[in-house]
Amino acid sequence: VLDLPAGRRVSSLQQLLRDGEGRLWFASAHGLHVLDEDGDGDGAAMSWRRVSDAPAYTLLHSPRSGLLVGGPEGLARWSAQGLQRVWPRSGEPVREVRAVVEDHD
Repeated sequence: VLDLPAGRRVSSLQQLLRDGEGRLWFASAHGLHVLDEDGDGDGAAMSWRRVSDAPAYTLLHSPRSGLLVGGPEGLARWSAQGLQRVWPRSGEPVREVRAVVEDHD
């Protein structure tokens, strides 16, 4: 069960995404969550884990880009070190990202 804080306004900006490794990701105003295996990795037990408290609105996963996360502070890429800002670059004005699509060119 994904337990989100009570009393906070629910946003319509939410998204579920299954990545190439089969993990389920959930983006919302409450942060970025992933459905992880518990214990010995046999897949028998699963639980939600919050990996970032930063609001997240949209998700895109591709072999070329990895997991991209859009939110009120721009676009970030997920890695083992956490969310790393991709856009806007340092010194540029912050732009909210509500949707991400991949160009196949």
